[in-house]
Amino acid sequence: MINNINESLQEIKQENEMLKKEVETSKNEINDLKNKIEEIENIKEISDNNTKDINEMKTNFEIIGKLKEELKTQKDYYTKAIEEMKSIIQEQKSEIANMKKIYESQNNGKEALEKKIIKNTEDTKYTNERLTKYLNDVNALQNINKALLDQSKTFVEQNLIY
Repeated sequence: MINNINESLQEIKQENEMLKKEVETSKNEINDLKNKIEEIENIKEISDNNTKDINEMKTNFEIIGKLKEELKTQKDYYTKAIEEMKSIIQEQKSEIANMKKIYESQNNGKEALEKKIIKNTEDTKYTNERLTKYLNDVNALQNINKALLDQSKTFVEQNLIY
């Protein structure tokens, strides 16, 4: 009978050891699951941050698109203004050339023709000054818009890095 009790005790000890191993294995599995849950939460947080960054980038791309449209509108306006100035200059050059011909063919009214030529020359200078101002304005706007586009690109690139 003592043998039976000893054998039973031995069996219980073995079962107890097996249960301890199973409990330890379960603890390890629970810790693994906790780690995986933590990883998933970290991934979710990163995903949320990425979504926010993507939305900010979309907004920035929209701003860049609007800036490009505005730049195109400004460029079209100044291109048209320059063409008009060129046309005016060409007309004035033609008028000056015609007046020179008249002057050469007639000696009468020499002073009046000279005054007209001087006036047209002054008008041409004024037109040239206005054209130069428009060109300077166009260049300044292009530089501003280029700087804005460069800043936008830099901002977008910085957001893409993070």
